[in-house]
Amino acid sequence: MVGLYYRLGAPEKGAQLAGRLAEELDKAASFYRGFGSYADDEYRNCLSFIKYLTETLEENGDTVLSQKVSEALAHV
Repeated sequence: MVGLYYRLGAPEKGAQLAGRLAEELDKAASFYRGFGSYADDEYRNCLSFIKYLTETLEENGDTVLSQKVSEALAHV
């Protein structure tokens, strides 16, 4: 949906959704990381979604937000 907002000419809504999604992915990844190998698949899924989110932002020209999300979630 983030990319769709950008393509439909509503980048502010896309950026807002991306920010909320990044916050939720941060919480989820931190949660699953706490379970070690028992939750490896879920943790890796979160990392994949984070990567997809940053790529979507870059593809739609929002390299600044993409970089901010990458930096904010680097600890994950």
